Amino acid sequence: ATDGEAHFRALERKYLEEVIAQHKKAVISTGGGTPCFNENMPFMNAHGVTVYLKIAPRMLANRLLAAKVRRPLVEGKSPEELLRYIEETLTERETYYGQANVVVGNHSRDVSQLLMILQPDLSNNSSNTMVNLKDYFSLVKFAHTAFALPFALIGYTLGVQAAGFNPWVLVGVLACMVFARNAAMGFNRLVDRKFDAKNPRTATREIPAGKITVRAATWFVVLNALAFMGVAALFNPLTGMLSPVVLVVLLGYSYTKRFTALCHLVLGLGLAIAPSAAYIAVTGTLVMTPVWLSVLVLTWVAGFDIIYALQDTGFDRDEKLHSIPAALGVRGALAVSLLLHVLSVVMVVVVGARLGHTLLYWVGAAVFLALLVYQHVVVRPNNLSKIGAMFGLTNGVASIVYAIFVIASLLTA
Repeated sequence: ATDGEAHFRALERKYLEEVIAQHKKAVISTGGGTPCFNENMPFMNAHGVTVYLKIAPRMLANRLLAAKVRRPLVEGKSPEELLRYIEETLTERETYYGQANVVVGNHSRDVSQLLMILQPDLSNNSSNTMVNLKDYFSLVKFAHTAFALPFALIGYTLGVQAAGFNPWVLVGVLACMVFARNAAMGFNRLVDRKFDAKNPRTATREIPAGKITVRAATWFVVLNALAFMGVAALFNPLTGMLSPVVLVVLLGYSYTKRFTALCHLVLGLGLAIAPSAAYIAVTGTLVMTPVWLSVLVLTWVAGFDIIYALQDTGFDRDEKLHSIPAALGVRGALAVSLLLHVLSVVMVVVVGARLGHTLLYWVGAAVFLALLVYQHVVVRPNNLSKIGAMFGLTNGVASIVYAIFVIASLLTA
């Protein structure tokens, strides 16, 4: 107590690691603060089954009263002050406690009753259990492949019209899209894990929650990056040479929030590579139409990423992270997003002009633009409640519908 809480928490983590290393089968009862510091909760989740015994604040206060002289954080508090302190502390810590593998509510049972409740979970879980595949799909937000993959398929179709169809190239393009996204998202979750653990919105992500260990995630990134470069090298010499450059952009994005508010444009650039890269994979060269598609993707993705980042404006400022919302505020960020999406509209028109103004193209373009406008209608400076899962779905649908009609127009022209 004389050396302060920070010293105590450091010792707490040290002895936690030692006990777990020395005892493969043990029951460890931690203090209430242990899960909330030094990424202890992900560490414990990665090495065993965590159980949160959830009890009412007043019951906990009654238990602490007799022992409070041995607890510096509650020493000297009256019963009313202690109860208020417990209620406030539990509210603050619920984000961490909620990451436990098992939550036993209204805990007032003896040991034998607890064992009966916990037996199924303890039988089905161990520190050596293989992580469920769905955790990796969630880690990389696999559903968000819908943002870039449709545009990659447009670029591929343009390439086929120029150089002919090869089914193995199609398989390779799809594989590269998956490998590249896995590497990029996995790396992002790795380098941002400490920030994710602090942010209530992201604290339940797979690495902070301990569902996937840092070591496992690192291997996941390395293997996907190697697979991406390996497949890219099979297309032609140009794709082989450019694949490391692509990875630099995709992986480098994860560090940009540390030093520039233009990170949204770097994210857009990472996804914008898709249509041009797919065209190069088929033809070994590059022409302007897929480049204009890439510019469209860059402005579109950067614009909606700025809107999405509005959720973390306060957190970014507190953690000294850079973003357009943190730099310009809500109104300024929405204005920049709108400007980028106006440029997206221009690119839609440019691409349409290069493809010959077919009716099918403009039907798809109309849906894409309508969903673009919808985002700016529902998200207002005084109402950010529409940002979230629905927002991702809107952009995913926009991309897919646009690609379907563009590819249909190319195939029927």
